[in-house]
Amino acid sequence: MVSLYPRKYFYNEENLVSGKYIDDNSLYLFFLISRNVLCDENAVISSIFFKPFEWTSLDYIAFLIKLTRDYDLVTKNFHTEMGIIEDNYETPEGCEPTFQWYLDRKMDEELLPEVELLLKMEEDRIDINDLEQALNYSDEVAPLKNDGSRKYFTKHLFTTFLECTSFSICTKDEKRSKMKDDLSDYLQFFIEDKLQRSGSRHRVHNTNVDQSTNISTYKYQFNELKKSLIDHYEKYGKRFIIKNIFETPFPNISPSEISSEYIRERYRKRDRLFFHIILAFNLQGLIKVQGICNNWSMHEDEDYTHLCQVSVLDKLINKDFPSVLSFDIEKSRLYVQGKEIKLLKF
Repeated sequence: MVSLYPRKYFYNEENLVSGKYIDDNSLYLFFLISRNVLCDENAVISSIFFKPFEWTSLDYIAFLIKLTRDYDLVTKNFHTEMGIIEDNYETPEGCEPTFQWYLDRKMDEELLPEVELLLKMEEDRIDINDLEQALNYSDEVAPLKNDGSRKYFTKHLFTTFLECTSFSICTKDEKRSKMKDDLSDYLQFFIEDKLQRSGSRHRVHNTNVDQSTNISTYKYQFNELKKSLIDHYEKYGKRFIIKNIFETPFPNISPSEISSEYIRERYRKRDRLFFHIILAFNLQGLIKVQGICNNWSMHEDEDYTHLCQVSVLDKLINKDFPSVLSFDIEKSRLYVQGKEIKLLKF
C-alpha cells in the first residue's frame, strides 16, 4: 500500500534504531507514548499539556501518525473543536469567505471529496487514515492570498481544522514493550556517546531546521544536570519539579508571530538535550521521572518551558560520573564498556 503521508513532514522518518540523534522533542513523545500517557480519553487536554510547544499542531499530528505506523498503535477519541473554528471565522460582517465556502459546499447534492472529509472531521467520524489524508490536503500548493479558488479554500480549511483536532493514542502491551526496548537501547547509545549527528533537515513550525553542529558529550551533560538536581535536592528534598535548565523559555505569543529564523536558531544552538539526559538518568536509576509536561496555564502569560517532576534516588547522591560499568534497570542488563554481560539466574 502506498502511503499518503505528506513528504513535507520528512523529519518523522527519524527513529530510535538508526544510531543517530533524534529531535529532543521526538524522544519526549516516544517516552510519553511508551508509558501510555497519551491514551487519556480527554485528548484535548493531552494535546495542550504534552504537545511540544515549538511544534505546530500539524507537526504533532504528523509525528503521532508516524509512530502509529511504526508500532501498530491504537488511535481513538478523534475530536475537532468546531466552536473554536467557527469563532475564528466569525467577522463583524458575518462569516469569513473561506468558511462560508465550506458551508455552501456541504449543502451540495454531490459532495466534493475534500468537503466530505471536512464534514467527517466536523462530526468526529474520522480515523487515522482520514487524518493522514487531511494532512495531505493541508500540504497542497495553493495561492497565498484568497483568490476564490478551490485549492486556496481547501488548504486553509484543512490547516485550521487540523489545528483544532485531537485524538488519543494507546499502546498494546507487546508494542509498548518493543517501544520501551528501543528507547532503552537508544538511551544506552546516548550514554556511551555512540550516537551520530543526523544530517537530515527537519520541518518544524513551517521552518527547515538543522541539528546543532556539535552536541555535548554525555559526561558534560551529566555533570550539568547532576549539579542542578543536587541543588534542588538540598533545597526541596527528594521530590521536586525541575525546569529545562539548558534553554530559555519559548515565547508565549501567537504562532504567527514566531519567526522562522528564531526557530532555526533554537535548533542550531541545541547542543545539550534536556529530555535525553533526564531520561538517561531515569534509565540508570539515578532519579525516577514521575511526570513531564509543559507549563501551559489558562490564567497566566508565562513563556513556555518543560517541567519534569522527579524523585531523586539514593544512587545519585554520592555518585560521580559513571564508570565503564552501567546497569539498565528497566531491562535488567549489565554493561561493561558498552558490552552486555549475561547474568545467570538462580
